Amino acid sequence: METVIISKQKYDSLVKKSEVDKELVSKIKASLEDIKKGNISEWHP
Repeated sequence: METVIISKQKYDSLVKKSEVDKELVSKIKASLEDIKKGNISEWHP
């Protein structure tokens, strides 16, 4: 395993991006489960 040294600012930025990705994956998963159950309707922009 390698050790990498980064600034606290960069670390905080990476942590924030990681949290956003988890939220997005959660929303996509819920949407796919709705589609599986047939809980969909036509989209009207």
